[in-house]
Amino acid sequence: MAGVRFCLDICLDHARGVCAAALDKEKEQGSGPGHVQVQLIVSAGMSIEPKNTRVSAGGSVLIIPLAYNFQTCIERFRPHTQTTSCVGTKNPSP
Repeated sequence: MAGVRFCLDICLDHARGVCAAALDKEKEQGSGPGHVQVQLIVSAGMSIEPKNTRVSAGGSVLIIPLAYNFQTCIERFRPHTQTTSCVGTKNPSP
């Protein structure tokens, strides 16, 4: 998508630092910058772990919760400013 780099962590991948490790390896090998503009986390209960984020300045980490019985926030974390905000909600289907 127009040069935008993404990384996707699914649930425990984020806690284990899967995206972060892949991006660190990319940087070490000189095959890429070691960061993305958007890091997505899809999970049912995971929190954003700042140590496992690799987002360029101005980028965002989005955690999309898999909640089925309540309205929940899609959370955005900006590592460079250490700010978190709710950018939308997910309304589960009945």
